[in-house]
Amino acid sequence: SWRERAFIAWVGPRGIVAAAVATLFAERLDAAGDPAGHALRALVFLVIAITVVVQGPLVGPAARLLGVQRPRNHGYAILGATPLALELAQALRDGGEPVVLLDANADHCREAEERGFDVIFGNALEETRLARAEIDTRRAAIGALPNAALNLLFVERARREFGVPAGMIAIPRGTGAVQQDAAREAGWSVLFGAPAELELWSVRLHRGLAHVEEWTVGEARPGEALASPEEMATTLLPLVSRRGERVRPFDDRVTLRPGDRVAWLVFDERAESARAWLAGRGFTR
Repeated sequence: SWRERAFIAWVGPRGIVAAAVATLFAERLDAAGDPAGHALRALVFLVIAITVVVQGPLVGPAARLLGVQRPRNHGYAILGATPLALELAQALRDGGEPVVLLDANADHCREAEERGFDVIFGNALEETRLARAEIDTRRAAIGALPNAALNLLFVERARREFGVPAGMIAIPRGTGAVQQDAAREAGWSVLFGAPAELELWSVRLHRGLAHVEEWTVGEARPGEALASPEEMATTLLPLVSRRGERVRPFDDRVTLRPGDRVAWLVFDERAESARAWLAGRGFTR
């Protein structure tokens, strides 16, 4: 676009040709015994230095003025393109949030691409992969693999090397006590609100045995929705919450208010019991 061309014209390399020509002419003048050669070279390099000093601080304002600056605090980077991670990404995208997925599994990446997602194939801990994902512009890094240790490494690296302000990690149910404490001590939140049956939900989604339902928080004690009983852990899984136009992944820091909406993953075979449980806690469809 003309905006991008104008920005490149402003910040592009300057003085390379002038410096080369000035050096050539200075040498020729020096060889001819003309003292102006040294002054010519010094003058050209002085102009180049002043140009860099003046234009450097104006790069940011120029990008904002022309509308070509990359957005900050925008969208999510998700480690993993498993069926469960894709369902989470879909819910975020439906809410208007940009999403990029990173995975080393070629089949997962292919399926994500078929669904129209931006995907980075390869080791998500490598700096080049993270840079390609523009992770420094993301609102949060999300580790959604069924491997809590790898999820933790991913969000840690995103913060340490790219300054990502927030992170969420998925923790497999049954192995989560230590990992959950480690995540909270590091300042991260737990995706889905608590340790979950990550692989089980992925298998169900792959086989078409689960679907998403959106429920609205009613007036009756909405906070209870955060404490789903153990017997519902394989029946319901909260994916995202929505307040107004803002959608965010569901984690253990979510505080629901009347009118908020939650997208729940529901196991088909126990859909009626799931709906009864939600209705009993003040949710409406």
